[in-house]
Amino acid sequence: MIEFLKTLKYLSTAILLKGMNEKKQNLSDIKLPELPEIKPPKIPDVNPPAPGPEPLQMPAPRPGPINAPLQPPVSPPIQEIRPPTTALRPIKPHVYVKVSNYREIMEKLDEMSKEVGRIKNLVSEMASLTNQENLKIAAFNQVLSRIRDDLDFVEKTFTQPEE
Repeated sequence: MIEFLKTLKYLSTAILLKGMNEKKQNLSDIKLPELPEIKPPKIPDVNPPAPGPEPLQMPAPRPGPINAPLQPPVSPPIQEIRPPTTALRPIKPHVYVKVSNYREIMEKLDEMSKEVGRIKNLVSEMASLTNQENLKIAAFNQVLSRIRDDLDFVEKTFTQPEE
């Protein structure tokens, strides 16, 4: 901080000297104010010292003989899990069809699939036409609105006399 103030004083003196050279003034005419001395603040220690490590303690002795072999812990017996017998899977019925009838059925399914596709195209065309009609109706409404505004202006102009 003190170095900053010294640098600031040096820069301000240099600026003043430059200005004096331009104005042809004496240096003795200009007096710079004395800067107060700033002492760095004392920062209190926020963190107390950490306590030292605690001494290690010996583990408690085990009961029983010292040379006894370790035995694994006894776990309860595992119960046998069986799937529930009451839940039966639904049985799909088998469908048997003659080969001649199968061909007819497959042809009908193809025809129905084509019809569904054709109807889907017709519905999308209808939606497109409806959208175009809505756009035209909106344009007509705008034209009618402008005409109504013009009529209102003309009516207002002729009903109010000039003063």
